[in-house]
Amino acid sequence: MKKSFSRLMICLTAAISFPAAAQSAPAPNPLRGSLYGLAEQFEWKEFDDDGGRILKESGPLFGIGGRVDFDTGKGVHVEGLAEGFFGRVDYDGATQSGVPVSSRTKYAGATAEATLALPLKMGPGLSAGPFGGAGGRLWRRDLEDSGASYGYVENWTTLYGIAGFRAAGRMGSNAELYGKAAVKLPFYNRVNYDFSRLNGPDDVEVEPDGKASPFLEVGITVGDFLLAGFYEEMHFEKSNQAEIGNSIIVWQPESEAAMFGVRAGVTF
Repeated sequence: MKKSFSRLMICLTAAISFPAAAQSAPAPNPLRGSLYGLAEQFEWKEFDDDGGRILKESGPLFGIGGRVDFDTGKGVHVEGLAEGFFGRVDYDGATQSGVPVSSRTKYAGATAEATLALPLKMGPGLSAGPFGGAGGRLWRRDLEDSGASYGYVENWTTLYGIAGFRAAGRMGSNAELYGKAAVKLPFYNRVNYDFSRLNGPDDVEVEPDGKASPFLEVGITVGDFLLAGFYEEMHFEKSNQAEIGNSIIVWQPESEAAMFGVRAGVTF
């Protein structure tokens, strides 16, 4: 699942290196917004201390979102994003005694980000430059009961910084192609375990460290319509341990996620 970030940068460069249209275009509106739906293929994996896979979850997630873009006119581009998502994916794992378990897991959550970009004019209708900012992601991971085991709930919170490169180019008077490649670095991660379905506590917390993870997006706007494809990963190290009572110790194993999908909607 781990992808080479350099390959993502090559894909981005190839996607935006086209001749800018020579015809003149009207001055863009400094404030733009978009509303869209999203669909993604989601995959979650956890690993033991030896690197062996403990479980795998995979399936589609769906959501809605919106963006606001503002060009200050002083060489700074501001963007805000908010999304919500949900879905039910397949669970393939095992109990602590090694008995295989196949079940389902429900996901629901939200993401919010704010970034500043410094676009540099590279030619007629073409700009490129660095961007950075911060974001947060909250999600609920609800493991359903199966014939071999009872489920429980994980509530995740992660805050991260963003640093990357953005490029955009106009194609005629009403179309624009853009691309982004970035690294997201989590600086705060918390997992709250709710074992109330097991007659246990509902407030057990651990804090796994996050790892730098790649993000890539390439999209096009034509008139009032938006279409974009994206790929993103998340990586977390094994967490600290938390004790329940005098005999039970829990922790979050090394974990990783991969998401790729599409956003489609309208701009205004």
